[in-house]
Amino acid sequence: MRDNAAERFGGLAEAYDRYRPRYPAAAIDWICREAGVGEGAIVADIGAGTGISARPFLERGCTVLGIEPNADMRAASEAALAALPTYRALPGEAAQTGLGTASVDLVVAAQAFHWFDRAAARAEFARILRPGGRVCLLFNNRDTKSTAFSRDYESFLLEHSVDYTQVNHAELPPEVFHAFFDEYRLERFDNAQVLDINGLVGRVRSCSYIPREHEIGYDEMLSALRRLFDAYAEFGQIEMRYATEVYLGTVTADTADRDSSV
Repeated sequence: MRDNAAERFGGLAEAYDRYRPRYPAAAIDWICREAGVGEGAIVADIGAGTGISARPFLERGCTVLGIEPNADMRAASEAALAALPTYRALPGEAAQTGLGTASVDLVVAAQAFHWFDRAAARAEFARILRPGGRVCLLFNNRDTKSTAFSRDYESFLLEHSVDYTQVNHAELPPEVFHAFFDEYRLERFDNAQVLDINGLVGRVRSCSYIPREHEIGYDEMLSALRRLFDAYAEFGQIEMRYATEVYLGTVTADTADRDSSV
């Protein structure tokens, strides 16, 4: 398996920002409504990456503090969101955000929760949240079953990845979320990307578990991906489907009756 999350995304900022799916407006609107955040609210985006998850909250009038341990990703977020002055990119991680106690209204972690030390993150989130604040865990879970393309793409990843099964966030069982939150709600929203061959290659290259250029297996992976695209493309495009899952709830630092190791 590759090293920690901050290191394994080194060099992927450009592909990540350009080719990763965004989040449906309906999902962000639901979060803001249920969490009671909007104009003037302070959001801590943990594992903010290139700013994909920060942007929709900024566009709804929030101040977003993007906590990101990877310097390349932080720089990419600052460049992408330069026109939105209520964004700040800061070094830090889920267990040590560097933010003040009771300083934020909402904690968001998009495509990042599976990298966290969950007990340490829960304690840190409880510390930085203001009374009544919520935690939102956000995932774009790729469809792996509903179409022939989605099934064959999953098989492609299993064949050509470095450590896909070990780091796949879709493998987290419900018990993990029951242990992390005091209480929470789960909502799902349809999402999709329409990709040409360059978009599909970029989407794959944005993954931390795929061989990098000049690594063993990269050329074979790329050839297999092009064959997959040729088999399923219609009018030069394929559709990659997702279920955007939103876990929104409350946390406390009390770990006495919780098992964070599940």
